[in-house]
Amino acid sequence: MKSRLRPLVLLSLLAASVTCQAQRIALADLGELEIGYAEAQAQSEYPGAQLLLSAQVLPGDAFALRLPFRPNRITRLVGAGTAVSAGTAIVRIEGPELAAWLLEAEAVEAQFAQAQARFRSNEILFAGGGLSAAQWKTISEAYYLMQREMHHVEHVREVLRMDATVGELARADVLAPVDGRVIYPDGSVSTDAELLLANFVADDALRLTGRLGVGSGLAVDPVALIIGDCRIDIAQVEATAQALTRRVWSAAAPACIDLIPGAAYAGRALYPFDGVAVPRGALLRHGGLAGVLVRRGQALEFVAAQIVAEEETHYYLEPDSSLAGAQVLSRSVSAVQGMLLGLGSN
Repeated sequence: MKSRLRPLVLLSLLAASVTCQAQRIALADLGELEIGYAEAQAQSEYPGAQLLLSAQVLPGDAFALRLPFRPNRITRLVGAGTAVSAGTAIVRIEGPELAAWLLEAEAVEAQFAQAQARFRSNEILFAGGGLSAAQWKTISEAYYLMQREMHHVEHVREVLRMDATVGELARADVLAPVDGRVIYPDGSVSTDAELLLANFVADDALRLTGRLGVGSGLAVDPVALIIGDCRIDIAQVEATAQALTRRVWSAAAPACIDLIPGAAYAGRALYPFDGVAVPRGALLRHGGLAGVLVRRGQALEFVAAQIVAEEETHYYLEPDSSLAGAQVLSRSVSAVQGMLLGLGSN
């Protein structure tokens, strides 16, 4: 029985020896081969695929300017995206609809004045018991109703600078209510009650937004976006998906990038990571595995690693053990790979 087992044991030891040899190669065996090294750099983030991003505002984060009527003619006085101060004329409106609203506004002002006078004259009577609760309720409700109507009229008048009113013809400039960049809506966004004329966006309200694929199997959300050398933290990743994508919103843009409303940008998402980055030329495949050749004393040792991500110049690797700071072969890698293959086939 022992005589039959001994050859099997010897064969196993020989195979293990060849495998071990095939993982290492002495520097002395490289001869005159020109070699070079690069440091495996520890990384806490890795870049995802290229994304198309645009500069937008979170829904509800812009100041909306609305009119309670639809002007017959609207002429833009400043271009879209222009930064303006409060009080700057941004559009000119004219036509019978403006004239009709002015008449309605005058009627509201007259009714409010009457309701206010009645309210004030009866307030003392009610306090002194000279007016029933039912009568006072009717008077006060009418006054508060007209007060709300008057508030709407005053709000619109604050942004109108009248230019002319002749019969049914009326013309006025609409003024910016706040500082910010002027964003005109696509087309005329209106309802029966009002027209969205423009939005005003503060520079620090602009965000980068784009869509991430949900079919990549990523278990974590990104933590930042990167455009060139500019890193922008991520504020929100929407949980709901649309066409296999989820929308991502950055935080307010830092000083390293000047966002233009509506402009498109090419960038990447950054994901949390615990691994290293090595030059693309340092990667090789050996024994069906991807990895790098690490200098250990007077030898090069093949260390297998999982490729997590890649970019134009680097691979991001997740090895079984730490490679941070290790010297990896980056020159003549293919030649050394061939020598390893030769060792493995002996």
